Amino acid sequence: MKLIKMFTVEIKKSANKFFKKLPGDIAGRLRGAVSELAKSQNPETNGIQLVGINPKAFRVRVGMYRIIYRVDFKNSLIMIYKIGHRKDVYKS
Repeated sequence: MKLIKMFTVEIKKSANKFFKKLPGDIAGRLRGAVSELAKSQNPETNGIQLVGINPKAFRVRVGMYRIIYRVDFKNSLIMIYKIGHRKDVYKS
């Protein structure tokens, strides 16, 4: 039997606020992507590493939306700090 290590997911307040405003179908797709991150053995491989301002962060593409996150392997934690439309998510 193979044991799957689960990561705990924390969502920053501002990302959660944006998430709650989304239509149900989009929110469901984003929720599925977050669930896949949590189940992954290495969540860094699920996303694309960002360059520039925040090179320790990764992104996952879900249609026209992006989930920006960091991984803390020591604490088995995925911190989602930004969710947004692709045209706005990379702006500070």
